[in-house]
Amino acid sequence: MKVDWKGLAQGMYNSIAGEKWIKELAGYRMDTFCGPCEHNSRNAKSSGRYQSIRPDDHCILCGCNLEWKTHQLSSSCPDSRWQAAVTKQEAAAITAIMDKKDAE
Repeated sequence: MKVDWKGLAQGMYNSIAGEKWIKELAGYRMDTFCGPCEHNSRNAKSSGRYQSIRPDDHCILCGCNLEWKTHQLSSSCPDSRWQAAVTKQEAAAITAIMDKKDAE
């Protein structure tokens, strides 16, 4: 399984300092898709079909922390339940703008 470190960093950043619309999008993704999903580690553990020592809620298909995954703009669900909001190039441009704005 290949880990998207840049995407995870983007998700971590957005979950802490992201714009309101990003947090609303992440909340919608979590409430509508990831929360009730059978691939959510919490649900899979409850059903007895998955074991893990990880304490976080994560996707058992891709391994991503769901809090960070849902805050990623350029990421999509590995089970095609939701799609990326922007391309990886657009996300990089947004990040550059935000970094510049933070530096001012």
